[in-house]
Amino acid sequence: MPWVHSLPVEVLCEVGVLGSLAYGAVITMVVHRCWRRRRLPGLNGRVAIGTLACLASGAVVGLVDLTFIKDWVRCVFWLAIGLGSVTGAASSKPADR
Repeated sequence: MPWVHSLPVEVLCEVGVLGSLAYGAVITMVVHRCWRRRRLPGLNGRVAIGTLACLASGAVVGLVDLTFIKDWVRCVFWLAIGLGSVTGAASSKPADR
């Protein structure tokens, strides 16, 4: 096989320790944001739950058979990260002036 069959190992091999720490920080930030916003009413809550489900299923399958060499894996991963990053942004309280 031309690729590693584990996303964490692939990320570590491809981008090194510093890149893996950045990868982990981005994932942690998105999961934390979605976890806090999962109970929002309407579309924001559903997007947060969907993003958590997408990242969780990707994490489980990524341990044994995913690679960023495949275009669809990159597209789904970055789509989930993007959706998770903006979840609840319109409903958050504006900063006090």
